[in-house]
Amino acid sequence: MLMRFTVIDIKRKRNLEFDRLEKEKEKEINRVKLEFFTNISHELRSPLTLILGPAEKLIKQGDKLKKKERLKLYQTMRRNSDYLLKLIKQLLDYRKLDQGKMNLKCNHINLVTLLHKITQQFYTSSDQKGIVLSHNINTHKLFAWIDINIFEKILHNLLSNAIKFTSKDGEISIRLKEVEAKHSSFIDGHVEISVEDNGKGILPSDLNNIFNRFYQSENQNKENEGVGIGLSFSQNLAQLHGGSIEVVSEHQKGSCFTLLIPLGNTHLTDDQMVENNEIVISKVNDPDTPILTKERQMVGFDDKNKPKLLIIEDNLEIHHYLTSELSHYYNTISSLDGTQGITLALEELPDIIISDVMMPGPDGIEVCHTLKSDIKTSHIPIILLSARANDESKIEGLKSGADVYLTKPFSLEVLKTQLASLLDNRKKLHKEFKKLNFEPSTINISSLDELFVENMIDIIKDNIDNSTFTVQELSNLCGMSRTTFFNKVKSITGLKPTEFLRNYRLNLAAQYLIKGFSVKECMYKTGFNTPSYFTQSFKVLYEMTPTEFIKQNK
Repeated sequence: MLMRFTVIDIKRKRNLEFDRLEKEKEKEINRVKLEFFTNISHELRSPLTLILGPAEKLIKQGDKLKKKERLKLYQTMRRNSDYLLKLIKQLLDYRKLDQGKMNLKCNHINLVTLLHKITQQFYTSSDQKGIVLSHNINTHKLFAWIDINIFEKILHNLLSNAIKFTSKDGEISIRLKEVEAKHSSFIDGHVEISVEDNGKGILPSDLNNIFNRFYQSENQNKENEGVGIGLSFSQNLAQLHGGSIEVVSEHQKGSCFTLLIPLGNTHLTDDQMVENNEIVISKVNDPDTPILTKERQMVGFDDKNKPKLLIIEDNLEIHHYLTSELSHYYNTISSLDGTQGITLALEELPDIIISDVMMPGPDGIEVCHTLKSDIKTSHIPIILLSARANDESKIEGLKSGADVYLTKPFSLEVLKTQLASLLDNRKKLHKEFKKLNFEPSTINISSLDELFVENMIDIIKDNIDNSTFTVQELSNLCGMSRTTFFNKVKSITGLKPTEFLRNYRLNLAAQYLIKGFSVKECMYKTGFNTPSYFTQSFKVLYEMTPTEFIKQNK
């Protein structure tokens, strides 16, 4: 009897453990599915921005635009509509493959010619990143039974990934190799098409999972996120073709993906072979549409009356779109990554910054935190643009110091309004200082800027009666170069450092006059050593002489 209960207890425990594992598995499946759909929504937001933005402009200003401007907007909309269509087709193909409804249609063709035709389409995108894309093919002819459509999809995915994960000045090599039957696991031998790069590589912990559906490494940078089906889809297509994809990778040194396809036709049925040797492939870029070139920095017409705007955006089309649309109102400088964006901000000290969140190098959150933590740039308003629309991402962006967080697709008019509003708030701040309010704690500025102004005022107080005390000395004591100090003070207060120093002295002189000190005493107490200059400066600020000021305040 005891033995029977023990066996039942063991079975019950096993069943409970099995149920627990099943629930965990189901929970993980739901998690990756949710992540997949989240990534899909991210992937849709940038092209939607570049469709809705131009459409909005055409609706509002279409009649006023020149034909060339309208055509440019239509081309942008067409390019991004094509990209959305391509993404939808990929999802539908994946569904068809998953249901076993995708059939092979193989042609006996020259792989060398096909490889050249496919890789030619990636020369522009590799050039834009400064990547050398080369062939290592030692033959002019190598025939195999190939489904061109499927082969093209696989190569597109492998080459796109190689370009995405390879840094500027990197290299990508494409190799074609024939393996004879005696050295192959395939009856008639096989061919190997390798795509090798010296990019970021893959962590050992990720290598066993990269072909799993929806898998995305937890260590992957945000800017390189995709929808999570590319490699899984490509592997399934290769297996449908009777082959497979293998990978060798070393983290931070590069990866090599190798597509194996069997030679001969013994692995194919009669209805999978068609008699058509013509090679026709789809096009990555519409030949009628100009391909955007990558520029390190684009600067709008320099008008000293325009505010200076820094745009940090790695998506070439959005980068170009923002620069062209906003250069009418701002002197624009721009960067394609976070590292250069931070450098430009520190060098140029713009009046306002727009930054994408997901991009190479430091992402927008890091850029924002870095600039808001640096005394040289803490005063600059920052607008973050992101495909991440959830509350957690918005909170993270605002906590990093962003003044505004806009989600893609965004309205250009809303962006323009936010830019104008932030700069208008800055002008209101300037008015406070021009009203001789020298109490930074009562003015709406960041804590770091408040400390900067307080420190500057303390230094002035310590040298208030020193008539030889200069702005150069003040900037040195504040730990800044003269140029950086000038831009910082001007941006926060609306006053040049010389004006701020003089106005602070005059403000204190006015307080001394009210307390009953003579004009001469006030003059020396506040660092003026020439009565005529003191009287002239006082009259400019208060619209009356010191003597008249005394009479009015008796």
